[in-house]
Amino acid sequence: MSINMTAAEVRAIRAELGLTQAQLGDALGVDGRAVRRWETEPGKSSAQPVPEPMARILRLARRTPGLIQNLAAMADGKDAGDAALF
Repeated sequence: MSINMTAAEVRAIRAELGLTQAQLGDALGVDGRAVRRWETEPGKSSAQPVPEPMARILRLARRTPGLIQNLAAMADGKDAGDAALF
């Protein structure tokens, strides 16, 4: 099953989470530039579709408070229980 995510949806989720592109990228294990490309409207040379696993994580994060913070903590080598909010 393919999951399509629009640039506007990525921007909206990131805004709801209160994160910068760099912070969201860090939590997902990608560069902030990747997030910027996902948020670029199709048709522009720098636009890039959101990979399906990332789309699933972003949609889940919208419904699961603390998920992104826990992912960020894990990426930093911390225990998820010690995750600080951004």
